[in-house]
Amino acid sequence: MSFKPNPKLNNILKNAFTKSLKDSGNILEDAVKSNAPVDTGTLKNSIEIDEGDIKNLEIRVGTDVPYAAAVEFGTYKQTANPFMRKSLAGKKSKIMSQFKDII
Repeated sequence: MSFKPNPKLNNILKNAFTKSLKDSGNILEDAVKSNAPVDTGTLKNSIEIDEGDIKNLEIRVGTDVPYAAAVEFGTYKQTANPFMRKSLAGKKSKIMSQFKDII
């Protein structure tokens, strides 16, 4: 018995996963923005989706604000406020269900 990949099926699956990945990124981006602490609004406004490697089914939600890691993990002077981890934990089941739906 041999198995030959079906290019049409591969494209359908890849498109479905890509859509699900983008939808999941939007869900996570909204959650992170909702949980981000606001002083000046710079951190919250800097959170965005990076779809740079979407062809390899990879997407990132994050920020380029230099102090974001200090907020997330804390410092010896500042208590951690894990707004990114909290957001992912809170939306993990919703994100996973999106992928289960297409499988």
